[in-house]
Amino acid sequence: MKKPSGYADISLANIPVTLINQSIGCVYTTTTDTNGLALFELTAGIYAISANQETTTGNRDYILSGSLSNIQFEANGEERSVEIPLEVSERGRLLISEIYFSGCLWPDGKNVYNKDQYLTLVNNSDDLIFLDGLCIAQAGPVSVTKPSGWMLHTDMKEIPLFMMCWEFPGTGTEYPIQPGERQTIAINAINHTNSEVGVPASLDLSSVEWAFWDPILTGSQISAGVKPLNLVWRGTGFSYLFSMNGPTILLFRPKTDLREWIANPDHIQKEPESFNTLKYLHIPADWVQDIANFVSSTSTVAYTRIPSSMDVSPGIATSGGSGLAMRRKYEQEGKRFRWKDSNNTAEDFEKSPPSLKR
Repeated sequence: MKKPSGYADISLANIPVTLINQSIGCVYTTTTDTNGLALFELTAGIYAISANQETTTGNRDYILSGSLSNIQFEANGEERSVEIPLEVSERGRLLISEIYFSGCLWPDGKNVYNKDQYLTLVNNSDDLIFLDGLCIAQAGPVSVTKPSGWMLHTDMKEIPLFMMCWEFPGTGTEYPIQPGERQTIAINAINHTNSEVGVPASLDLSSVEWAFWDPILTGSQISAGVKPLNLVWRGTGFSYLFSMNGPTILLFRPKTDLREWIANPDHIQKEPESFNTLKYLHIPADWVQDIANFVSSTSTVAYTRIPSSMDVSPGIATSGGSGLAMRRKYEQEGKRFRWKDSNNTAEDFEKSPPSLKR
């Protein structure tokens, strides 16, 4: 392990290290010794290596992480030394606390109703935060049945966004979120249980704070009093949905003018080495503030859309029609709740009934 610049005093001992055989999906785990050395015995193959640990410096909590991918061991028993550069990031202040994408069943008990999806954010800090200018999007590609072209052929310093990108309105101080407060954004902000829609197993989302809604999206619905996000980029589609097979949701704040960034054609590209003509908006990875990263099954964990330095391990998606949400784990500290944030979706989230279920 290589210590991050400016953190010479941190300990390299007992850091969890994970290796994934990218060819067959086998996972190996161990921890470092006092010198930051982790030893593995591996079979031949191509591997991704990641390290992740929570640490405290002063009065702030940080996450120590690093990763390398596409490391090839050509023969069983080959001896090889690989150095992992570590980075330090501050624990997330604004987090995705819950995401509901599985949908529920129609009264016939067979077909899935998935227009009731939603996402909830929480202010996990002790400070007032403003939502103004915060963006939400899904990382591409939509499917994770094979390694993505970006993971195979790029350094992932830019993350591809699938379908659409959304932005909270405001000039900077119009939409505050208090410490511990949660706010929800619905795909369709309506009552999905009423007689018009008629899905008793669904949810009433007519009173949430926000909606992924824009007049151009003919398949989207919003109730009076619910505020729409700004649709700042649309690559495809006339309705918006989270991937039911497991989305990778990103929260990010642009560090430059977003509309100027989008206007540059170099930032909207196809998937590398793919015959698919669909184009994706690419954003710098260092804009990302939080991630909820899911794949369809244990067999597709190795096909995660983002490097393990950003998220150690994806969570396994709820099954379509299950009516279950993925909710971030939390603990009570005095009068406040603290949501878990270890940059590890598999560890930070658990399946649970939606919090908005009445």
